[in-house]
Order: sequence, then structure tokens, then C-alpha cells
Amino acid sequence: MRRAILTGYLDTYRRRRRWAGIRHLSARPDHVAGTEDGVGDRADVTAALAALTPTQRACVVLRFYSDLTVPQVAAELGCAEGTVKRHLHDANATLRGRLGVLDDDPPGRRAAAHLTASPAPTEGSAR
Repeated sequence: MRRAILTGYLDTYRRRRRWAGIRHLSARPDHVAGTEDGVGDRADVTAALAALTPTQRACVVLRFYSDLTVPQVAAELGCAEGTVKRHLHDANATLRGRLGVLDDDPPGRRAAAHLTASPAPTEGSAR
């Protein structure tokens, strides 16, 4: 009788341990991710881009969607690099006002954006 109880316990233990290792291969999630979240985000971004001026929108699309550098955007639009930077800055402010600050935006990136926006020190100024 003891041997039968021990064998039954070991079989159950081994079966549970084996199933725990392969369960993730056969189990399906209860909730299948849909496209509802992406559709809402896309509509928000489209509406925010529509609020920009045509030049700002062109700069944003060329810079971030086409992944061009600022000099390449300036050459594409036929304007100065400073003009592109100004349009990108204004567009960024408008988009942040419409879309809000993203939670996944790393703090270091925000600090780096502030550092690049500050003017360079002159020869006579102390650091």
C-alpha cells in the first residue's frame, strides 16, 4: 500500500512538473491583442499633424518619418538648417501640447534636448 501511494504521488509530481515546462507552448492567451489601441493612437497623431503648418509638417515628416538629418531636410526643402530647426522646435511644442508628454520618453533624452537647445558659451563667459 505504501508503494502504491508513493508511486501515485511521484506520477502526479512528475506530470505537474513536466506540464509546467511545456504549458506555455500550447496555452493561448485569454485576450488577443487587437488593433483598437493603434487605431486611436494613429487618429490622434494624424489630428495633431493636421494642426501644424504645412512647412512644420513637412519638416517633421522628413525628419522623423523619412529619418533624414537636419541638413538633408534643409536641402530637400531648400531652406537654411536654422529654419528647419526652428520649424521642428515649434512643431514639437504644438505636438506636445496636443499629444502630451510621452511616458516612455526617457528623462535623459529630455535633458539632452534642453542641452542642445541652449546657446553655446562665448569666449568671455565662465563655465
